[in-house]
Amino acid sequence: HIVKSAKCLFIKLKRFNADLFGNYEKNCSLVKAPHLLMIFRNKYEQLAILNQEGSYNQGHYYALLKQNGQWFKYEDTEMSSKMHK
Repeated sequence: HIVKSAKCLFIKLKRFNADLFGNYEKNCSLVKAPHLLMIFRNKYEQLAILNQEGSYNQGHYYALLKQNGQWFKYEDTEMSSKMHK
């Protein structure tokens, strides 16, 4: 029973799977997420996405952040120009 809804909602997807021998592989399935999520009459707007490119053993993380209605890509110390929807 939920008494009060959270102001912010964080969703983490498990993207790596282990086999019987303990070897990990990345689940590369395409994930589509709505820009607006409704849960129990509460609206949650998607404001950020954290992505990992590469494999389980090596890879690179970058973030997509929404600011003033526009999406920007942040990578290490650089911010790219506006991204199209």
